[in-house]
Amino acid sequence: MRRTDEFEIKDGVLIQYHGVGGDVVIPEGVTDIAWRAFYRCAGLTSITIPDGVRTIGVNAFRSCTGLTALRLPDSLTCIEGAAFLNCTGLTSVTIPESVTSIEGSAFERTPWLKARQAENPIVIVNSILIDGTTCSGHVTVPDSVTRIGPYAFYGCVAMTGITIPDSVTRIGEVAFNGCSGLTSVTIRGIRIEHDTFELLEHEPYFDRPDVIKQLVNYQYAEHPVTWAAFRSCPEDARNTGYLREHFDEAFQFLIERNDRETMQGVLQCGLFDDLLRDRIDGWIEYAIGNEMLEMQLMLTNYKAEKLGYTDVTEQFKL
Repeated sequence: MRRTDEFEIKDGVLIQYHGVGGDVVIPEGVTDIAWRAFYRCAGLTSITIPDGVRTIGVNAFRSCTGLTALRLPDSLTCIEGAAFLNCTGLTSVTIPESVTSIEGSAFERTPWLKARQAENPIVIVNSILIDGTTCSGHVTVPDSVTRIGPYAFYGCVAMTGITIPDSVTRIGEVAFNGCSGLTSVTIRGIRIEHDTFELLEHEPYFDRPDVIKQLVNYQYAEHPVTWAAFRSCPEDARNTGYLREHFDEAFQFLIERNDRETMQGVLQCGLFDDLLRDRIDGWIEYAIGNEMLEMQLMLTNYKAEKLGYTDVTEQFKL
C-alpha cells in the first residue's frame, strides 16, 4: 500500500483521501476510485482525475458540496451509484463517450442534473437514460436509449404510462419503484395495462413477441431485464406471483448468467426470503459447481446478513 499525507492507494485503487480539499490532483497510476474515497470532503473545490481511471465507486464524491466542475477522463467506463450525490455546487459535468454504465442516483441533487431536467425531463447520457423522475403523463423513451439505469424513474408518481423501444436491452434495478400512477407499459409494441395483466396467466399470450417472456420468465430472456424494475407499480402483485411460481428456473438462470445487478435486487427486495430460506445452501452449492464466485459470495453474504444462522458452526458449512 502506498500512503502519502493525502492519498491512501493500494494496487491502483485510491482507497481514501485524507487531505483538506482545495484543488486536488489524483496521482498517476490510479485505476479506480473506491467507495467513499472523498465522501463529504466539503473543502474540495476541484478535482483532476488522470487518464487511466476506469471506475468511480459508490458514494466516492458524495456531498462534496464545494465541487463546481467535473471533467472525467476518456479511460472511465463506470460511474457507480450516488458517486456525486448531493454535490450541491456541481454545475458543469463532462462525461466522455467511454462511459457505458451510470448507476442509480449518481448525480442526484446536483445543479447539473436539475439543469438537464429543465431542458428535457428525460436525461440521457451516452444512450443511458439516467433520470426521468420529473416526467409526467405518458412517457415515450427515445429510440436512442439502449439502457434505462437503476432508479431512473424512482418515485415518479406523475407518470401514468411508458413506451419502451426495442433498442432498450437493459432495465436497471428498481427503475420504476414507487411509480404509483403507472398503469400501462408498452414494450416491443405490446401494451400491458393493469386491468388486463391477467393475460399473463394465459398460455396463448406467450405466442406473442418476447416481451412478456423477457419480463417475467428469465429462461426465455434474450436480454437481461431486472425483474425488480417495476416493483411497487400496480402490476407488482401479478408479476411477483408469476416469479414465485417459477422461482427455481428464474433463480437458476440468474446464477448461470452471473447477473449480479438483478441478483442484488432479488436478494434485497425481501419478496422471496421465504423461498430462499430453505434452499440457500443448495443455491450456494450450485454457484460453486458452476464456478460463479461472485454469485457464491453474494448468496453467502445474504445468508449471513439477512437470513442469519441458527448455529454458530453453520457459518462455516460451505
